[in-house]
Amino acid sequence: MWLWGRKVPLSTIDIKVDIHTHLLPAVDDGFRTFESSVSALRKMQLAGRKRVVLTPHVHDEIFKGNTAENLKQRFEEYKKRLPDDITIEVSLAAEYMVVPDFEKHISDNMMCFSTDRHVLIEMSYYYPSTNIREAIYELITAGYTPVIAHPERYLYYGSHLETFDELYDMGAMYQLNMMSLAGVYGRESVRIINHLLSNAQYSFIASDLHSEHQQEIISKIKIDKKTAERIREFVESPQRKVTPLTNYNN
Repeated sequence: MWLWGRKVPLSTIDIKVDIHTHLLPAVDDGFRTFESSVSALRKMQLAGRKRVVLTPHVHDEIFKGNTAENLKQRFEEYKKRLPDDITIEVSLAAEYMVVPDFEKHISDNMMCFSTDRHVLIEMSYYYPSTNIREAIYELITAGYTPVIAHPERYLYYGSHLETFDELYDMGAMYQLNMMSLAGVYGRESVRIINHLLSNAQYSFIASDLHSEHQQEIISKIKIDKKTAERIREFVESPQRKVTPLTNYNN
């Protein structure tokens, strides 16, 4: 398995943009204070990041106050307070949990992390979203590009790897978590990473940063040279384009 071979630092990969972080303070399970968030931004800046996207969780049941309006207001306040030495570009998007009837909430004001309307979505770590296929279909039909966050953490698909192929063929894209490369989620997670890397199905890598402790772990990660090559390929190459589906049956 690539992840257990001869290692090189993850930092040798030139990652300019981090599309998935929980740096917006005190809105979800991420950073609690403005000061710790700024400290993390400084370290990301030193590591060569040029742009960081703040992607708070949007989950109607758990984070009830995280509406687009409220998050945008909190973000504007956050930006105004940033010190002058923070030159890294910060922007706002969201990480949407695919819950029952999620597709009914798809609207024109979903918070995306790119001008190509990439929208970050996730599922529970304990069970798959029963409507994940409907959500992908409806997002693409509405003109969005769904990006599934950290698929390697959905261990229930470890023995059903063909599900990843199916969702990818539908038009979903995948984002790899840096922390996952430390092997902290077990062999099943590594199995998923190897499958997605070997089939060139990842399109993004991001920190999914929730704390400075996680940032410290990420800074020390070393990965197999072959894994590094695979990651470098999709970091440096243009992302695939997604077109609206015409043959999906609900």
